[in-house]
Amino acid sequence: MDTDISDIIRSVEHTLSTTLEGVNTGLHERGGREFVWNTTEIGHIHWNGDLDILFTKNIRVALVQAGITQIHKWVPESGWTTFQIQNIGDSAMAENLLRLSYLHKRFRKSSSSEEQHLYTTQLTALPFPASVFEALGV
Repeated sequence: MDTDISDIIRSVEHTLSTTLEGVNTGLHERGGREFVWNTTEIGHIHWNGDLDILFTKNIRVALVQAGITQIHKWVPESGWTTFQIQNIGDSAMAENLLRLSYLHKRFRKSSSSEEQHLYTTQLTALPFPASVFEALGV
């Protein structure tokens, strides 16, 4: 690694906590840092660089098939997926995956068509293939 993983985690944590409304960070129970919107976890990064995010199984399948993430090693039949952060160059994708989780959760809990339109616009601006957006239902 060209940068210590803890430095990368701090960078991702700073970026997301200052750009995503209502996101808080803290220690994850299994080591690393977690990202939480209200009371909903949007993902966590372990000290070894594994970024774990829970999506629906369809979204996880689309991300894995696109070669973006991997099936979670401990719960392979679930919606959990893992992105391995190996160096500072992986920060942007880690941030985008966490944004995807955040926006998807906001979209699903939105109470008006205006909010849904706002989150759909932000989701589809992220750099993911169409198959991911189809799995999201946007």
